[in-house]
Amino acid sequence: MTAHYRLVYFVLLTFSHCLVLFSFNLDDKHSLVYSGSPGEYFGYALTLHAQNNGENWVVVGAPLGNKTSPSNERNRFGSVYRCRSGAPSCEVIEIDDSGKQVDIEEKTGQWLGATVASVTRKSSAGAYGDVLVCAPRYSLWGEVVDKPENRDRQLLGKCFVIRNDLSSTHDGKNWNYESKRDGTCQAGISGATSNVGSTQIFLMGMTGRYLVNGSIALYYSDDIRAPYKTPSAKQFADAAGDMTGMAMGYAVAIGRFSSPDTDELVASSIRAAQLKGKVVAFYHASRGLEVRFTLPLPQDVQAGSNFGHSLCAVDLNNDRYSDLLISAPYHGQDEGRVYVYINDGNTPGTLNQVPAMTLEGPKSKRGLFGFAMAVAGDLNQDSYPASKVSPGVITFGYSLAGNLDVDNNGYPDLAIGAYSSDKVFLFRSRSIVIMEANITLSNTQIPLEDSDGAMQIASDGVSRLSVNLRSQNVTYSIELDKSRSQEVLRRMFFLHENKTTFRTTQQVSLPKEDEWYCDFRHTVYLREKEEIQSVNDPLTFDLIYDLAQFSSCELCPILNDYNDIIQRSFTAEAFFVKQCGRDKICEPDLSVKGHVRFGLDDSEDHKELHVGTDKEMTVEVVVENKAQDSAYPGKVIVSYPSVMDYTTSNQGVSCSKMTTAKNVFASSSLVDISKLECVKQFDIRFNVHKVTGNISTVEITLEATSPDKELNANDNKVKLVIPVKFEADLSIRGPDQVVYNDKVSEVKDIIGIGPAVKNILTILRNAGTCNIEVDPLNLQPCPSDNSITCLKIPCYLGRMKKGDDVQIQMAHRLWQNTLIKSKAGSIELITTAEIVRSSVPESGKGNNSVEITLKASPKTKPSTKRKTAVWIYVVSAVGALALLAIVVLALYKCGFFKRKDLSSGNTEEEMTPMRTPAPGTVA
Repeated sequence: MTAHYRLVYFVLLTFSHCLVLFSFNLDDKHSLVYSGSPGEYFGYALTLHAQNNGENWVVVGAPLGNKTSPSNERNRFGSVYRCRSGAPSCEVIEIDDSGKQVDIEEKTGQWLGATVASVTRKSSAGAYGDVLVCAPRYSLWGEVVDKPENRDRQLLGKCFVIRNDLSSTHDGKNWNYESKRDGTCQAGISGATSNVGSTQIFLMGMTGRYLVNGSIALYYSDDIRAPYKTPSAKQFADAAGDMTGMAMGYAVAIGRFSSPDTDELVASSIRAAQLKGKVVAFYHASRGLEVRFTLPLPQDVQAGSNFGHSLCAVDLNNDRYSDLLISAPYHGQDEGRVYVYINDGNTPGTLNQVPAMTLEGPKSKRGLFGFAMAVAGDLNQDSYPASKVSPGVITFGYSLAGNLDVDNNGYPDLAIGAYSSDKVFLFRSRSIVIMEANITLSNTQIPLEDSDGAMQIASDGVSRLSVNLRSQNVTYSIELDKSRSQEVLRRMFFLHENKTTFRTTQQVSLPKEDEWYCDFRHTVYLREKEEIQSVNDPLTFDLIYDLAQFSSCELCPILNDYNDIIQRSFTAEAFFVKQCGRDKICEPDLSVKGHVRFGLDDSEDHKELHVGTDKEMTVEVVVENKAQDSAYPGKVIVSYPSVMDYTTSNQGVSCSKMTTAKNVFASSSLVDISKLECVKQFDIRFNVHKVTGNISTVEITLEATSPDKELNANDNKVKLVIPVKFEADLSIRGPDQVVYNDKVSEVKDIIGIGPAVKNILTILRNAGTCNIEVDPLNLQPCPSDNSITCLKIPCYLGRMKKGDDVQIQMAHRLWQNTLIKSKAGSIELITTAEIVRSSVPESGKGNNSVEITLKASPKTKPSTKRKTAVWIYVVSAVGALALLAIVVLALYKCGFFKRKDLSSGNTEEEMTPMRTPAPGTVA
């Protein structure tokens, strides 16, 4: 079987955000909002209900409500409201307001309205059904054994059936329970209802029956007081016979799995199979409810993911057999997951043999995707019913109800509850319009040439618009040559009030649906032959249509969402008929030549681009078609460097600019290069003021092209190389000497620094800007052999026009204290000026650099006679005395200062006097 699956819509349940994925035609701007009393859990459960008199309602449960009738209140008995589908107003339905509370009953906290279910499908008798309402926490106290306070509390649960007109309930007080088995059954914790023939069935989940093993109960409307039908306990057991505490009946649903005419029951347990969950289907046999099948668990199901939390039986593929959606809202990190089981149409009822398909919502933590599910109906009337899988205002999406057209516009609507906010939202579906349209042209083949080669183009064409739709108000627009963004390139136009336009928009009203209307005619005009830039591309007529919208419309129709802008458009084309031989294949032979000139004419006879002199450059292009076939159309691609700017071209030639990382391209369309050796000449002008002195040449490439195959492509391309020259000469002058003081003085002002020096530099071209960087702490080395450092001052002259000159005055002062302290005396200070050229050739290179020598001299020359230091005298004297002492000591040691003994060494004879003195005399 070829499956044709219906799109399933999902709503994400969050407790802090509101995130909803709606069907495209649900009107979320004009939703009806119903509000309950604070804290009563208004919206905990809800259903859409159709009365047999044609009125439609939203039935809302508020399990903690106090209102039991319009005039009475009972503490937390629970409330059920009916809300009008056309206005945000609700009124309580009187269900259990007798006030007689038997001493063995416990109704406070019974959660009446925790389960609400209605049938949206008519029975075989043509009537809708009643409403099932349950209070799963309704309690009975057991028999008194010893003391009343020791009685067992039996959490039975209780359900009511509200009549179709929502006026009162059927008498359900005698619904039978088995006291030994139903002590904690919590009947009505889940519920569903459906029409079977002329009978309505009511299905309840009872998770506490059989000692919390769980079960389900089935009632029939034609015998509501009869004992309920329920499967035996052993039918829930697994293969090992274990069924302890599985609490079957947590969620229930009714579908047609084995036959399109027979309803079957589905129940789930989220605790079975070691908390992995379990889903079982039942059918009504003569002995009661029997198991039809047990669904195998998905391979990736996780323990504790609550597999089976919600069940939704719906025919997704429109084969009359129900498919099944099973949610696991706590899968992963509570992101949630929904498993889809598709019924096998070849062997109906074999859902267990169909692999599960996994659906996931946005993977947000605590997203609880699939927490609630409901059949939404065929929201967009594509013959495939949708499902709603739940979101939060807070707990937005906890309950869902759909599959009923409450406003009678032919489309089912959707109600969503948010019990923590005590609100219910009714989203109505907008009607969907199906539209079709096309354009019929009076002529789709336009001849270009006759036998003489003259172009013949029809003066006008007529387009006819036909629309097929289900609405009386339509707006449409037609745009001509839409792909050509520049209007000058568009080849046809409309005339509106004698003004040229390329787009027309109209709004029309059609009297009938599903009929073609061809009365909308528009005349289209072609441009003159010389203005048409391309004859190869087809002429396009783009039609876009939509519904006309009116501000007064509250629930306006909408186009099918699948019918997007691409599908709501139509394009018609017309073609130019070319004459290129019998086979209609053109084979041109293009060649291109080029020549460059400067100025407006050839008066400036030079082949180079002079920087600063030439402002504009003209490229003369000559294109020739040497073949007999025409070129449709001929183009010349001009490639030039980005330092040049394209300005204009000859009339009749249009150029479009394209930029790449390195070059700029100008594509020049030539209309046509017709046959019989046609030659076409045109000029392209460029602004060259951005060309500077850092390049030596500029290159321009010309390439002749056409869409057709060339006979000879060797002469289709030529490169023009233009030399770049830069003319600038330099002369520099300044003073040659200066005198500074000979004594160090305190610097109190700028004059105290030293004498002023001024140099004048003259550059013969153009003025520029000067950037002086004075930084005494970062002096740059001078290109010389000594250790003196120099200051460099760069001056940027910019472009230099011919005949211009620039004078740069440099005023500075000598730091004379530095010269005086260094006793420099007369020194030479050299100032070097140099003009730095680019790589562009230049005339007059001999005077591009000049050195100015400045001689700085003190007022008085320094003395060459030097005074001897005192310490020299002291050292000399001390040295002399030390030297004398040494000499004297040496002489002393040698006996130089000792006197001789005269008697020593004399003989006796020598010692005898020559005369002997007389006695009494002195010798």
